[in-house]
Amino acid sequence: MALRAARAGAAVLLRAGLPRPGSAAELKSRGDYVTATDRASEVAILEVLAREAPGIAVLAEERGGVRAATMWAVDPLDGTTNFTRGFPSVGISVALLDKGLPVAGVVLAPFLELEFTVARGQGAFMNGERLPAHRLLDPSGAVVATGFPFRNKKLPPPWTSPGRRRAHSTVSSSSA
Repeated sequence: MALRAARAGAAVLLRAGLPRPGSAAELKSRGDYVTATDRASEVAILEVLAREAPGIAVLAEERGGVRAATMWAVDPLDGTTNFTRGFPSVGISVALLDKGLPVAGVVLAPFLELEFTVARGQGAFMNGERLPAHRLLDPSGAVVATGFPFRNKKLPPPWTSPGRRRAHSTVSSSSA
């Protein structure tokens, strides 16, 4: 069900396509944007959830909702700043929580053709293939990626230093 809902949102994003940098977006708060595509994706996701899981509370990024013991959590376009700049690293997230714990979740990156799914007790999958069991890693060897900073742009992010290249530096040199 979460997968069908997320795919409905992904279809909206793919139909809209990546906009050209500088496309129309509304400012929700400093550095936090929303587009018509965010809203349309959320509508598509919520329609599927209402039809297939009536009565389960929903907390969605754009429309809000209610927190409940059992609820859906929806982010219809995670990475709106990337999206408005035509950067394809965006996603759609739909998760079912029960008593604050995840039961099932989906993250789709439609422009990158990536689909991640997980269900409690069933493992995690990428594009339908089971991912290996989690193993402990030394954090010093981890690779961390981020999008455009959107809160306090006056503070330099701690992960930047001379010689390190940020993904967004190749897309836009202006700040959001």
